[in-house]
Amino acid sequence: NLADGLGQDLMNATILGVALLMLAWHTIWVSAHAQEMVKDAKRLGEEANQGSGTLWAVALAVAMTVLREGAETVLFVAGLVSGSTEGAVSVTAGALMGLTLGVLAGWLIYSGLGRVQPRRLFAVTNVLILLLAGSLASQLAKTMQQADWLNWLSDHAWDSSSLLTNDSLLGVLLHGVVGYDASPSQLQVLFYVLTSTLIGLAARQLRLRAKGS
Repeated sequence: NLADGLGQDLMNATILGVALLMLAWHTIWVSAHAQEMVKDAKRLGEEANQGSGTLWAVALAVAMTVLREGAETVLFVAGLVSGSTEGAVSVTAGALMGLTLGVLAGWLIYSGLGRVQPRRLFAVTNVLILLLAGSLASQLAKTMQQADWLNWLSDHAWDSSSLLTNDSLLGVLLHGVVGYDASPSQLQVLFYVLTSTLIGLAARQLRLRAKGS
């Protein structure tokens, strides 16, 4: 009643906005502190191998990293689910599939992907995060238009449903990874491009400044 019947839309927009801010902060902060993070991780590993440091320090660093990423994951999933019409069974199945893929990715990293240069690894993950940020921004724009908070640029930018529908397996996968929408509004596209570009430029600027210092 307080939100004039738009409480669900208000909650969805809040969750998407918070998740988007966390993604932006994460991308920009990592860009400015990537070298420092790599040095700290190497130092902890060397101290543990040499016996001069305790394994508790490594365990604590891993635990705090998982805690931070886990909190972000909760917000991401909540943001994606809030705009979805899927039932509890589909959402649970998707979460279990994500958990399985996460375990597989962890095993692959432990088995050999950890040898990849951290600089390149950060670059790849930052690109993926930028795409995810654009996806959340696009969904935020869609939520605001559905609530009639923004009623401009509401025409469809394109319609690719004849090639790939939103509810197809590939469409759902692309939606989760890069925010695919078969018929997005012009405002959604604008939010996607602006968000990804601004976060990318800010991260690049801080990264260059960190190198210069």
